[in-house]
Amino acid sequence: MKHCVRGEENSLGFYVKNSAEKLIEGVCMTGTTETEETISKSGFKKQKLHELKQKWLGKRYMDSL
Repeated sequence: MKHCVRGEENSLGFYVKNSAEKLIEGVCMTGTTETEETISKSGFKKQKLHELKQKWLGKRYMDSL
């Protein structure tokens, strides 16, 4: 669930950051949403899958000790 919410936050920030609409640009300038660390949706999914894989690999290593 946490990843789902974070994904939506990222998507909103990415939209605001890359929008050419004047009102959305105003939202970006207010700093209401965090746009500095946003990435594309596919990049976000790849990053989260990589983090999950590393987490599971770490568990496998810890179980073998």
